[in-house]
Amino acid sequence: MKKIESKSSLIVTFCKRRNGLFKKASEFCNLYDDVNLAVIVLSPNQRPYSFGHPDVNTVVDQYLGDQENSERNNISCSDNTHGKNNMDYDNMNEEGEGLWWERSVEDMGFRGN
Repeated sequence: MKKIESKSSLIVTFCKRRNGLFKKASEFCNLYDDVNLAVIVLSPNQRPYSFGHPDVNTVVDQYLGDQENSERNNISCSDNTHGKNNMDYDNMNEEGEGLWWERSVEDMGFRGN
């Protein structure tokens, strides 16, 4: 397997594979009603595309909530730490930074190979 050098061929191939991946994810969700599924892919131009059942935000929120619960079980924090984190979160929203999935890929500091 080798990297596709032609930019237009690369984009066409990405679109076909993305559509195929999303179609398979949709078929999987149709087979299993109780499944929660999210697929997030980046195009060659670093543009994000997503598919989710029931929707991407629900699945991501559930995943992040599960992570927070497991961290709470493993680490005990003081009330001051929680208060500081809540203030940081409030400040982020006021400053317009918002939630990570609402930021552009360029703002996330991704460094390609």
